[in-house]
Amino acid sequence: PPRGAPAWAACMDTDAIEEAGASPLDALIAGIDSAGDRAALMRRLGELHAAGFSPLFAVDAAPSSDVPERHVLLLSQGGLGLDDAALYDDADLRRDYAAHIARMLEVAAISSGRADLAATRVVELERRLAALHLPTRDARDPRNWRRLPAPLPAAWWEGLGVETRPVELAPPDYFEGLARLLETTPVEALADYLRWSVLDTSAGWLHAPLRDEQADFRDRRMLGLVGREERERTCRREVPDTFRGPVSRALLARYPDHAAHAGALRMAEGARSVLTSRVQAADWLDDATRDEATAKVRGIELVVGRADRRVEGLDRAPPDAPWGALVLAERAARAGNWHALLDRPTDRRLVPYDMTARTAWYLPTSNALILPAGRIAFPWYGLDRELAVNHGGTGPTLGHEMSHALDPNGRHRDASGRVGDWWSASSSAAYDDRAACFRRQLDGREVLPGVPLDPDRVLYEAVADSEGLAVAWQVFVAEPEGADLPDDLALTADQLFFVSWAQTWCAHAPEAMLRTLAASDPHAPIDLRVNLPARNLPAYAAAFSCPAGRPMAPEDRCRLW
Repeated sequence: PPRGAPAWAACMDTDAIEEAGASPLDALIAGIDSAGDRAALMRRLGELHAAGFSPLFAVDAAPSSDVPERHVLLLSQGGLGLDDAALYDDADLRRDYAAHIARMLEVAAISSGRADLAATRVVELERRLAALHLPTRDARDPRNWRRLPAPLPAAWWEGLGVETRPVELAPPDYFEGLARLLETTPVEALADYLRWSVLDTSAGWLHAPLRDEQADFRDRRMLGLVGREERERTCRREVPDTFRGPVSRALLARYPDHAAHAGALRMAEGARSVLTSRVQAADWLDDATRDEATAKVRGIELVVGRADRRVEGLDRAPPDAPWGALVLAERAARAGNWHALLDRPTDRRLVPYDMTARTAWYLPTSNALILPAGRIAFPWYGLDRELAVNHGGTGPTLGHEMSHALDPNGRHRDASGRVGDWWSASSSAAYDDRAACFRRQLDGREVLPGVPLDPDRVLYEAVADSEGLAVAWQVFVAEPEGADLPDDLALTADQLFFVSWAQTWCAHAPEAMLRTLAASDPHAPIDLRVNLPARNLPAYAAAFSCPAGRPMAPEDRCRLW
């Protein structure tokens, strides 16, 4: 597409990228280097947040928890270079991470002194940040968010370019602990951390020595991946991911009325209707809670295949700008997006995400289900594919994401996104009792021999997996054309639905990746994400004639709704 062409050309211009080295970061690093005291460094911290970086914590605009009709400034715990706070408990990993940081600082030549000393200070500061983090599941719970004055110095607000105001803190305890850290951590250590944060965030679009060192640690040490990615493949991933607005707009301009989007929208409407019916039939809810839950599910906004309406970085950089300048401009543009949204009315159809993304998600602050154009495509959906394939490939994701509207995080927001406890005590207890069935299915399982699965960490995503498949199945069997299949296909329509579901999870996960995910991923391992939902649905056993009592036709099935 014409508007994406400058970014594509710049990403593929490896000669220019290699010649530039780490120089695209010169101005940012110089700003940190010139900060002579703590106040100046806090001003630089605000400037980095305004430029689209996220050291120490993330900054965004979001609907307020108490007045969801308006956007407020949202500050969220963050600042970690490893994927999860729990990973900092691993001494060997901390050692390898420090060595990686030192090598990166040496390659980029941006440390203030000895790179190994700077790396040690960075890891120690991140370890202290990790100790302040709530577990991911608790951090998502809106009851742990508060709209309060931010315990941050005035210099940070000056750098951010926003007047001092109450903000949404997620969670407040993290920021109270962070305020103490900012007061007591030596200025040199804070400066080392900011340099590292900028470099680590940016290394993927700098020259090969930095990209390769980052890949050696992130891909090979943490995930067990091997080999080097070809540049064209890298750019096919990074250009859409970095320039979300232009690519989304170009994609949907090319296919403005794509029939696949209309089909996916009908499927999403069917999933919303089925989940509504399942909630209405839940006799374990009291009447008042059932009415509120029904209204919330009925009110889920469906955003299917639509582009977002946001300013874009390509508009702010010259058309012949190098790759690094384009990425920096886009980061600043994204920061400009949340800056422009502050105090403005919310719009549930203004999607602050990539509409070329190949996933879907539920936004609890807006009570909206997002199914991007990139997810309405092979291998999940196609106009030339059987209904069973499309429903098995896409329907469970829709049901999964919608079910989050009523999970322990979603159920603490009403249909408008306002935080409050509208569930009765008896209904909450009944929910927990039914969720306990799923926990028993997870209890005692291992990710790898000797690496136990934490059932509490993955419980509510596992519940959503099972409910998503059940909802998708009900939508599929209601299709009048669901049984139309090619004559030479050796599967029934019902079997094809489940095979399509299973095939969406085909993947190979090296042992190192599984170990990392065991400590950081809120989802169960892939095999459990396929098999547990199927064994909980009687229709699976019926489709494949599984004898009663066999692993996929157990007596102890679990069902929430």
